[in-house]
Formats: sequence, structure tokens, C-alpha cells
Amino acid sequence: DEQKNAVAEGARRYFDLAHQYATRATPPTLVVMSGLTGTGKSHLGNALAARLGAAIYSSDVVRKALLGLEATERRWEPFGAGIYNPETTAMTYDALLSNARSMLERGRPVVLDASFLKRDEREATQRLAAETNAAFAVVECTTDEATIKQRLDERATEEVASDGRWEIYQRQLEVREPIDELAAESHLKVDSATPLSAQIAAVLKQLG
Repeated sequence: DEQKNAVAEGARRYFDLAHQYATRATPPTLVVMSGLTGTGKSHLGNALAARLGAAIYSSDVVRKALLGLEATERRWEPFGAGIYNPETTAMTYDALLSNARSMLERGRPVVLDASFLKRDEREATQRLAAETNAAFAVVECTTDEATIKQRLDERATEEVASDGRWEIYQRQLEVREPIDELAAESHLKVDSATPLSAQIAAVLKQLG
């Protein structure tokens, strides 16, 4: 019995060690959802998180949590004002990066769901991926404006975290900075009007 126990214990240690090496050999993954409001970032981001077993952090949820608000408490603020002022937005993005770093350093994949309209916001995620040796991709969600308007009109009556509206979309369109700082292997454009399964497959292919 002692010999059997010793063999079993040796086997367990071997498999534990093998698992540790396998885990170390697989780098964590950071997927950054980017795009204007209503373009389908959250829908695809949540599906990717489920597929990858990833932690997902949404700017809509994190922003309101930082301010002590319920995620679904609606705030119909003008663009860049109220809880969407630049200071709170900067604080929100800092919190997204901090949460992501914590997970990536543990080897856990992460999906960040926010507009990431500014070049410096995206570059900060790229630096984080480099510092944590994570596979990295910015997924830019797009679709036609008729679809976006319909989604935003429907969202106004739903219990969701996003306060996105058509007028917010139009202002975002004016201020967004094109994604021209990333290499092709780190940037994927996805039309969210295509089947969700096709969108997921495209992202997984991009990640390799």
C-alpha cells in the first residue's frame, strides 16, 4: 500500500508540474474591444470572454461602480459631461488597465470593453500586453448607421449599463482617432452585422 501511495503521489506531482509548465508556456491574452457606441462591442466582447474563459471589464460598468452607482442606473448626460467628463473617463480607463493587469499577471485572459477612441488609450493597452507577455489584439467593431440607430433606439428602453444614444454616436464620430498606430497582426475590423459565430472565428484566427 505504501508503494502504491508513493507511486500515486509521484504521478500527481508529475502531472502538477507538467500543468505548471503548460500554463507558463501559454501566454495570457488581452483582447481590446474598440468602436463607437452601438457598434456591437459588448455583444461580441461577452461572447469572446465566454469562449476564452476570460475576465471581462466594461467601461460602462466600471465607471458607474467607481461612482457608487448601480450598473443599470441610466445617466442621460451630454457628451463629455456629468459622469462622462474627461477626469472620470481617465479614471475609468486607469481602472480597466489595473484590473486587466491583475488578471494577466495571473495568466488569465482578459477582454476590455470600451470605446478606446483615442490613440493613447489603445497604446496603453498595447504596452500592458507587452509588459505581461500577453497575446494582443484590438478588435474594432463597425456596422452600418441604420443598424446602429436601431440598436441605440432599442437600448434606450432596456435595462443595460450603457447610456449610448444616437447623439453620443454622432459626437464620437467627430472625435475618434483612426486606428493607424497598430500593426496588422494586432488590429482586426469586424462588421457586427455578420453572424456572431463568424465574428468570434475571425477574432480567434487573428489571435492565432
